[in-house]
Amino acid sequence: MKARHRRRRADRGVLLRLLSTLVIFGCVVAALTMFFRVKVVEISGNVRYSAAQVQEAAAVADGDNLFFLNKYAMADRIVAELPYVVEAGISRDLPDTLMIRIRECGTPLAVLEGDGAWLISPSGKLVEYAADPAGYIPVRGCVLRDPVVGGQASTDPEGRGESLTALLSALEDTGMLEQVESVSLEDRSSIRVEYGGRFTILLPYGADYPYKLLAVAETLADGKIQENMTGTLDATKDDKVFFRPGSR
Repeated sequence: MKARHRRRRADRGVLLRLLSTLVIFGCVVAALTMFFRVKVVEISGNVRYSAAQVQEAAAVADGDNLFFLNKYAMADRIVAELPYVVEAGISRDLPDTLMIRIRECGTPLAVLEGDGAWLISPSGKLVEYAADPAGYIPVRGCVLRDPVVGGQASTDPEGRGESLTALLSALEDTGMLEQVESVSLEDRSSIRVEYGGRFTILLPYGADYPYKLLAVAETLADGKIQENMTGTLDATKDDKVFFRPGSR
């Protein structure tokens, strides 16, 4: 009898603890539901898009519950709906502020197509179709397959497109993109980059472009090429960059 009574008391204790946990959990959920609602949306990093456009793409409205918002889905929507945005981050500042930070791509390049061009970010995202590509760095010899605004550039089956996006990303990361005048994939043996008003840079397909561009930068900075010289910087060979003076 005593053992049965102890078991009953133990069972009641477990039940009471379970009920207490459920009550506490319910109170927490109710508090989160009633409070911590969006009153302020702070947006930073936007240049091409207004704060209203970013908030609309995020699909967040005043009064939404901060804790029930899916930050990752919001970030994905922003990147998908705003072509020039390459990265978005979402964070909360309790009790009522949602912070959205975006990063837009740098100046896109123009993949020429007929009289117009598809504008491509250095990361390979197609951001716009331009009927007049004047003022953009032209990319020649690249044929896009089924281009769509907001999508990644897909090119010819020979792998040259992958080399293009890798090269553009490396040029941006090294700060060299600003001096690029044009990029050509017309030659199947090498990529041709017109650079700085003085040089033609030849690069192989499928290369380690950050390493290759570092070698080019070191060649330009070593003092052997005089300021009035023009020519070709051939980076298609192994570990060296060969300079051939003359007209480009």
